[in-house]
Amino acid sequence: MANQELLTYIKQQLTNGVSRVEIETALLQNDWSKADVDEVFLTIQSAPAAPRNTESVSSADNQANSMQPSNAQPANFTQATQEQTNSQAIKYAGFWIRWVAMAVDGIVLGTVFFLLSLLIGFSGSELIKNEVFVYSLNFMSFIITWIYYSVMTYYKGATLGKMLVGIEVRSENLGRLSLGKIILRETIGKIISYTILFIGYIMVAFTKKKQGLHDKIANTVVVYKDPHKEGRAGLIVGIILAAILPTIAILGILSSVILASLNSAREKSGDAMVKSTIASSMIEAVIHADLNSNYYGFVSNRQMADCSEPLTINISPNGNRIAIFGKSCVDENTYFCSYDDLTKNTHVPIREIQSTHVTKDKFDCE
Repeated sequence: MANQELLTYIKQQLTNGVSRVEIETALLQNDWSKADVDEVFLTIQSAPAAPRNTESVSSADNQANSMQPSNAQPANFTQATQEQTNSQAIKYAGFWIRWVAMAVDGIVLGTVFFLLSLLIGFSGSELIKNEVFVYSLNFMSFIITWIYYSVMTYYKGATLGKMLVGIEVRSENLGRLSLGKIILRETIGKIISYTILFIGYIMVAFTKKKQGLHDKIANTVVVYKDPHKEGRAGLIVGIILAAILPTIAILGILSSVILASLNSAREKSGDAMVKSTIASSMIEAVIHADLNSNYYGFVSNRQMADCSEPLTINISPNGNRIAIFGKSCVDENTYFCSYDDLTKNTHVPIREIQSTHVTKDKFDCE
């Protein structure tokens, strides 16, 4: 039979709006046995509801105060634990629902990165060929992902994907997460979970509280916001989005290939323009030499490709030889060259030479 004093005390606390989790915690800390506490709750749940009597409540206050151990301290209840009606109402989010949430977050972040890649690709920036810039972009992607997960979890308790399927991240005692725990979870925790071949994520499917390694490191759990509401609509939408994730990934890969092809085509087109400018300038130089018997004073005013540099024109001291150089758009260490020698009646078509060979006293393409 349930302890009557304990029964009266628990009824009073429930009447005052205190949750089962809080009552159990306070009683267990004051040396009450869990079996007695569970028996009282079972008695309360099986008993029919009775009208509230202010006299009995007043009497319960006196009984409750007298039956607490002398070393009992007032319970320090938090707002977070008051949101739970009882310990049995907690429902941990399993592997697949969390996978759907993560897939939706991947779509959100993938869309952002896709738009950024398009912006950079179509801008025609020369930075895209810089290896340091490419590594910087990868690092920036990591930072954006970290900020997204950390900020959303701190302010909302969940990312967009988790919000869609009705789950959230909390500390193990079901309280609100501190910024320190979030940083620990989203950095060290997830890096370790990722680097051990995703085993840290797979652990969600096999642990009692559905915790991944990053959850255990930061002492966090992922639970349903409303354990009695399954949120089928959000789950269905999430599954649909997760299903099209591979398609989006393929499109992303294709777009990267297309952008790389476009960039390569643009560079090759630039090289073709450089060669055309050299050939046209050489024709003008030959005409100049026919009229003046030498190349002295020849200047080309032709417009070069934006990806290259102004032509380099070298004329020998005797004015009989001329060499014209244009920098390649594809390879910055390569130049295109054409030269002509009046004394030998020699005209060399355009060829490639290394940039180290292009000097002020270079009058051929050898």
